[in-house]
Amino acid sequence: MSTLDFARLQPMLALEAKAPFDDPLWGFEPKIDGFRALARVVDGRARLKSRRGLPLDDRFPEAAKALGDAVLPDEAVLDLEVAVLDDLGRPDFARTLAGEGAVTCFVFDVLERDGVALLDRPLAERKALLAASLLPTPGVTALELHAEHGREVFRAAVSLGFEGVVAKRLDAPYRPGERSRAWLKVKAVREADFVVGGATEGAGRVAGGIGALALGLFSGGSFVFQGLVGSGLSERSRAELERALAPHRVADPPFADPPRGVARWFRPAVVVRVRFLERTRDGRLRAPRYAGLRPDLDAPSLTVEGAFPAR
Repeated sequence: MSTLDFARLQPMLALEAKAPFDDPLWGFEPKIDGFRALARVVDGRARLKSRRGLPLDDRFPEAAKALGDAVLPDEAVLDLEVAVLDDLGRPDFARTLAGEGAVTCFVFDVLERDGVALLDRPLAERKALLAASLLPTPGVTALELHAEHGREVFRAAVSLGFEGVVAKRLDAPYRPGERSRAWLKVKAVREADFVVGGATEGAGRVAGGIGALALGLFSGGSFVFQGLVGSGLSERSRAELERALAPHRVADPPFADPPRGVARWFRPAVVVRVRFLERTRDGRLRAPRYAGLRPDLDAPSLTVEGAFPAR
């Protein structure tokens, strides 16, 4: 019988690091650009849920089936990313969000095995137990952790089309719901999740629709403007955003520091992912590009301090 409360269980999260590094106390694995999920497998049947605790079985039924076929123990709780691969075998976040193509489950941690909770075991031990818990199954891959040589792993991961690596202390326990310095993500191109607080009016072929999104994050009880993003918005994504944002229309700006030129304001509830080169000294995004909606994330949890921790 399970000792973990799966309904309340939250995934451990990583902070950002500025650059890759080498360290014999750390292991490194490719960062998967996918849908974070926790899975509980009992007697060959898997249940999946998102970071927010929303059920994912209906959204990714083939992932649930593949995990049910792959897990050897009678019971197990796993941490993983669900991703659709592009034609070159690289995780494609846009395809994953759209549900276009067969999914692959990249499993990187085991939190419970046959009723024994493993949260306090060191990562190196959990990785060994994970390798012993999965059968070779199409659609399921156990992510291997490469020790010490983080710079080399980073270069290899980026050359293969991954967005970077996640560095993890080999002796670290698993801390549910915690954004820990024991896990660090290092990206070639930075990305973060932001909350939409407004939109500018479109022009030309998108006249009357969304031109650019006004992005924000929470800090000290305030909703703080982070910049505008219009690049990467397709006709389809604009239509998806219109539907998602419509119930949250408000008359007044939600920002503590409202930007100029915004035609519509929204209650901070809809989360989007944005890729960018860097964050400028005045707290704005350089060369931002829209990457997709994040219905799996809870807007109030997204803070300036979480996205851009002090070094």
